[in-house]
Parts: sequence; C-alpha cells; structure tokens
Amino acid sequence: MTNDILSPADPQIVELFKHGKCLTFDFSRDVKNVSVAMQKTAGRCGRVVCSTAPLALKQDTQLAFFADGNVCLTAGRDEKIDPACRSYLALFADGRLIVSDLYQTNRYGIYDYRKVSQFARTYSDYLYLQPQYVPQSYLDALYRRAEQYGWYISAEEAAAAMPVQPLPTAEENAACDAFVKEIFKGRRCISVAPRELSLMNRYALFDDGTLVMADDVPDYAAADIEKELTKHFPDLHLKTQQAPQAYVDAIYRMVPQMQKSTKQIYFEILKQKARKLGKRLNLPRHRALETVAQMAGWQSWKQATRIDEERAKFVLVSEKNKKELARFFIRIRWKWNIRNI
Repeated sequence: MTNDILSPADPQIVELFKHGKCLTFDFSRDVKNVSVAMQKTAGRCGRVVCSTAPLALKQDTQLAFFADGNVCLTAGRDEKIDPACRSYLALFADGRLIVSDLYQTNRYGIYDYRKVSQFARTYSDYLYLQPQYVPQSYLDALYRRAEQYGWYISAEEAAAAMPVQPLPTAEENAACDAFVKEIFKGRRCISVAPRELSLMNRYALFDDGTLVMADDVPDYAAADIEKELTKHFPDLHLKTQQAPQAYVDAIYRMVPQMQKSTKQIYFEILKQKARKLGKRLNLPRHRALETVAQMAGWQSWKQATRIDEERAKFVLVSEKNKKELARFFIRIRWKWNIRNI
C-alpha cells in the first residue's frame, strides 16, 4: 500500500501495476453507498486512474489504491469475524462479497437470505461490493483454498477467539425465570407462528393482547410492529410492555414446554402435505415425506428435522407466502375462466 502522490507519467506507477492490482476505478454501479466507500478508501492511495480496475472512485478520478494480494476477511486471523458466516458468504479485502446462491432473496425458500444484510450491518466497517452469487460448492472451494495462506484461521480457532459475552448473574437469571413463568399464566403465545419476517424474534405476542417487546427496539420499529400485529389481529387490544431481549428469548425457549413450537407446527404442515400427496399418488408414507421435503427445498426429510426454532420461524413464513401465492393464482385462474365462459 502506498500513500504517495504520483504523476500519471511516474515510473512508479508502472511498478505498481507489475506487483499489485489497481483496485480503484468506477465502482459507483457496484457499491451500495458510494459516500461510505469513499470514506473507507480515503488517504490510502496515490494519484492514478486505471480503466480495468474493479472499484475506482468516480467522483475523484485522481485517487487510486493498490492491493498486493486478496485476503478472505471472513477467514482472516486478525478480523474477529464469527465463523458461522462461512456457510453462506465470503468477504474479501477488495470488497468482493461472494454469497451462496442458496441465499438469494426468496420469500418462498428455506434459506434465510436476511443473513447477508445482517452480516453487513454487524460488520459495517468493511467495504462491500454488490453480492456475487455462486453455487454453494464454489463457496466451499474458496474456503478450502484459503487454508493454504498464512492469514487463514480455522472455524474452530475463530470461534474460540470470539469475544465472550458476560454471563447473567444468579439474580438476573432468577428475575428472568420469574418473568417468563408469570407471563405464561393463563396465556398462550401466538407469535410462535409468525406472519411476517420483520423483527420476529424481538417480541412475543400472547392471546390476551399482551405484547412483550425487547427494550432496545427503536420507537419507530416498535410502532411498525404494533401496526402490523393490529392488522393481523384486529380483535386484540395490545398491551405492550418492554423487557430485555434475554426475556423475549427465554419466552421462546419456554414455548415447547407450554404449547406447540414453531418447529412442530412446520412439521405438521409438511406431514399434512405428505398425507395428501401419498393419497393422491398412492405413495408409502416415508416416500411421501421425502418427496414433500425435497419439494420444499430440503435434501431429505432427515435434514428438515434438524432445523432449530429460529430457522423454523423463517420457513414457516415461507410456507404462508407460498399459500398466499397459490391463492393469488387460483383467483387469477378463476377470473380468467369467468371471462372465457
């Protein structure tokens, strides 16, 4: 990296191109936020322009910077990035964001595409180009190749190096347990089967209108949640109370002991589909289950049964979106048939 001020005719420019890759050209069409990108690249480079470079500064064509080698930051020893992200993306030092095509935006799929934007928000200090979607096998190959470099850290080492969150005290645990025990008295959690994806783990709604909201949810977001819930449950009079996020998490951990969990509800939907499919095609039960799971996007029924509650919420919303889409096409077909009678 050089911070030298260079003339376009300077021989040092030729040397830079020989030993490194010019990273700065017109990236305004690739970078989501050009002003942020300029702040993150300011002061890193000499004055030169290269028309073949992948991410130059359109608003200052005299500014450029070079890299002597690309580093996969999500596998970098010095970056302190949660290795869980490696299953769906890889971020490189030149801003390239490689994402598994399983995580392309899809309201009807089983892979939570929101993780990509959540990652960018969590690690906002890095430069990001628009995501490049590749087959999962390509992403896996990138991480296998990364193992050959000195900056690489294994997923196990990276997980061990992550900052340790302080454990709650005995008093805090007791207060949380008492709150959760009290909140379930005479009430049933009805947000266990969410109707939309927005902030669905940040609140818990009960059948008497009690709404437990995480106390760090911004006021505008809380207002949006209440508005959305009122639309879905017009007969409920919402009674909102704020509580730490840990209390909301504890509520959902308690749900399987008190009522059907999100995971159980999702499996019931799949099993119902399997019964209908088996009856229609005369398939044995195990074959119908495998077929329905694969139709939903899983590799097998066994893989589907391994999901946790958080992912179950996502796929349950996907199932509802599929049902709404099916209703839409039925209405379109019905109107078409009426017009053509």
